[in-house]
Amino acid sequence: MNHIDFDSLVERETKRMKDVMCTKSADYSAVDDKLFNFKLAAELDGISPIEALRGMWLKHRTSIRQGLDELVNGKCRPEKWWIEKLTDDRNYSILLQALLMEKYFKFVCPAGWTVGLNTECGWWVRKPNVLKRFLHKNLTFHGTTDYHTEIYDFGEAPGYWPTEQEAEAALAAYLEKETD
Repeated sequence: MNHIDFDSLVERETKRMKDVMCTKSADYSAVDDKLFNFKLAAELDGISPIEALRGMWLKHRTSIRQGLDELVNGKCRPEKWWIEKLTDDRNYSILLQALLMEKYFKFVCPAGWTVGLNTECGWWVRKPNVLKRFLHKNLTFHGTTDYHTEIYDFGEAPGYWPTEQEAEAALAAYLEKETD
């Protein structure tokens, strides 16, 4: 496969992953917790949410294994089947990463940085002692958060996020970008 076709595949499948994740999210998560089903399954079975994910993911991986075994024997399932299985498999990787982040890799705000809440506007990220100190969603700094009540709802302005976790994730992304 040439580079252009491969890049197109990556873009298309990344969009598909997000679309599927958002669609299934309505069935498999709670309003305030995308990982709700794993936590509920863990509670019901007396295991951890990661163990619950492992069991659910294993079902998908077993199905993929069956498809691979059939390929080796000269039989190929329909493309639609493969797309569904592989998309779910990639999404389970993201769900595992979310569980790991929640349990083991909690964000710690570096010294000198502040993540704060304006109850009318949302969560902001600020770097002190600089003129352009507010981080915006495009990961650049500005002198203000650009909040205008007549334009934006809670967490929607360029310098605000709807949750503390999203503001922290933006700061983490900015700091990672800066170290590259």
